[in-house]
Amino acid sequence: MSSSSIAVPQHRNHLSAGIVMLVIGIVVSLGTYQYQHHGLWGKMVNYNKTPLLVLQGTAIQGNQMNLTIYRPNGPDTYGSFVEKIALTAPNQSSPVAVWTPSTLKNIAKNDIHNDYLYERIKAGPFGLVVPLSAKATIDLPLSKATLKSLTHEKQVKVTVEDVSGLKWSYESPILP
Repeated sequence: MSSSSIAVPQHRNHLSAGIVMLVIGIVVSLGTYQYQHHGLWGKMVNYNKTPLLVLQGTAIQGNQMNLTIYRPNGPDTYGSFVEKIALTAPNQSSPVAVWTPSTLKNIAKNDIHNDYLYERIKAGPFGLVVPLSAKATIDLPLSKATLKSLTHEKQVKVTVEDVSGLKWSYESPILP
């Protein structure tokens, strides 16, 4: 009542290739997990718990400070909220200029030069909102009194403070 038998070809080469690909996939997945988070051996690291702000490229030129902020990592569910920027001369203990939330929230849009189209730094109700992967140069005006106190300085320390209390500093040159 049955027809003739069906010949099933043996595909040992395909089975071997599948097993090899499976092993390579597991090694690559676990290797990158170990490399990025130290999750297999050693203490696990999560670089996305707290925001990081990079202040490279910041300089004082003319009557303004060009503050370059870049946020390479941190939680992506919300932005980093910058509420204070302070400028301190090396030989002084107190800042020579401070931008508070009331001044940061009023920064004009044309004073924020974003590098990217979609991830943009902007002025928010309580300071600057810096989303994940955003990079911009912000032009902050300096008063005549601040410029006078910096006449003999070659560099200053710029400190940016987040609403969570985290602080980032950068030694900024004063360009002629």
